[in-house]
Amino acid sequence: MLLRSFLAKTLFGLLAVSLLVLNVISISASGELSPKPLRSAAALAAEEIQFTSREKRYDSKSPNYVVEVRYPEITGGDAGRGAKFNIEVNNLIAKRIALFKNEVAAVGQAGAGRCTLKIDYHVTFSNGRLISVAFPTDSLLTPSDHREHLTLCLTYDLQAGAGLSMADIFKPETDFLRIMAEYCIPRLTAQLGQSSNADWIKRGASATGENYKVWNLTPGGIEITFDPDQVAGPSAGVQQVVVPFSRLRPLIATGSPVFALT
Repeated sequence: MLLRSFLAKTLFGLLAVSLLVLNVISISASGELSPKPLRSAAALAAEEIQFTSREKRYDSKSPNYVVEVRYPEITGGDAGRGAKFNIEVNNLIAKRIALFKNEVAAVGQAGAGRCTLKIDYHVTFSNGRLISVAFPTDSLLTPSDHREHLTLCLTYDLQAGAGLSMADIFKPETDFLRIMAEYCIPRLTAQLGQSSNADWIKRGASATGENYKVWNLTPGGIEITFDPDQVAGPSAGVQQVVVPFSRLRPLIATGSPVFALT
């Protein structure tokens, strides 16, 4: 009888402990006591940064051109800390428009029809501190000229109140451009398929600052944009390759705000 009573109590104790463990596991799985899951960059952007799209149009008869611009502006409760970002965006666009006007003046009225410039944007990354924006541009100087597609880019640190360059991201002693080129060249070859040209790709994607000047942050890595005529003929269009953070992490400076993304 004593043995039977001891076994019963032992079994009851084990059952109670098991139920307690299962209850803890259940609570943890429900997320109530677990850390919040990481949110996507898009969700963070929607929650933490308020963007408004601004549109402007500049119409001129002499010289004969039209400029259409769409760009982001930080507004609402974030307007104070985003003031310098807004200025940076306006300066970037103003420089592109000024260059276009100079090109129009150089062409003159040799071609009948209007010269056009369009500037658009899309936010590739935003997490409340870092904002990365790509600005595709499309210009046509004369009806007989081919359209020129160039991409502008801006990656901005709201906390520092300044734009980021690649040199700000990587350790000074690292050859990050070589690592990027080694990653991008075979992928460009695969993307372009039968239209790929090894010499063209090597020239346009070799490890130089000029070839990698158009870059943006994404949730998964650094996106490099190769504009038409850079790594292939104009008909191939824009080519983009995302170099993953997993490849770049050993090269990124631990003091850089980008390091936390890796």
